[in-house]
Amino acid sequence: MSVREEFDDWATSGRDKGMEDRHWNTAKHALARMPVEPGDTILDLGCGSGYAGRALRDNAEAGRVYGLDGSPEMARNATEYTDDSEVGYLVGDFDSLPFADDSIDHVWSMEAFYYAADPHNTLEEVARILRPGGTFYCAVN
Repeated sequence: MSVREEFDDWATSGRDKGMEDRHWNTAKHALARMPVEPGDTILDLGCGSGYAGRALRDNAEAGRVYGLDGSPEMARNATEYTDDSEVGYLVGDFDSLPFADDSIDHVWSMEAFYYAADPHNTLEEVARILRPGGTFYCAVN
């Protein structure tokens, strides 16, 4: 079973919310350290259920938030979990981020970066889309 199929299965069975519950205790501390200013644009790389992006909108007054996940079902669930028009979720690949150069203020990734097929390329993609002075926060266990 591929990673995409596994996470599609997790999302379909409701285990995406369990991931959120398991990660939140760590994530909330890291998210609180991100230097997000009101209106900043955020990418949640490997967004799962989308909890981090929603938290940044609610607590840090982030502007536009994008969540990208390799699992279509995770992105679908994340979309259903929000009614905020400034939060959007899409299916994509870490090796070819669908954003313009210098278009994102901050990138967040929680327990997802190790799924990158080519971590060096993914880091180059993150650097490409980050605006000057932007930050990349990555939490892995």
